[in-house]
Amino acid sequence: MLYLLLVVIGIPTFIISLLQFRAVQTYTAQIVAAYLSEELHTKVEIGSLYVNFFFDVVVEDININDMHNNKMLDIEKLIIDINDVYYNRNVISFNKIILQKSIINLVQYKGEKDINLQ
Repeated sequence: MLYLLLVVIGIPTFIISLLQFRAVQTYTAQIVAAYLSEELHTKVEIGSLYVNFFFDVVVEDININDMHNNKMLDIEKLIIDINDVYYNRNVISFNKIILQKSIINLVQYKGEKDINLQ
């Protein structure tokens, strides 16, 4: 019985505690960025990520290229203040989103009908 209690409560508590560390959050974000790079066949990089207990999100050094390997997003710091999450409606409500020292390059290449944000 004690073993079952340890597994049911101990392991999830350990994982949640581990995810509170900035280094673990950053490592996880970099794994996701590498996966997206591979799937999208373009560069997606994240320098660091921190999500605090109140779900405020700070992401630093975001670099994303478009399908022509040109820089589409270069964001030094992205701060997201999440207001509420509605799981039943798949909606996230934001108080504010702040982009610091950012370059956003949305272009429509010759011969293409859509802009490079796809």
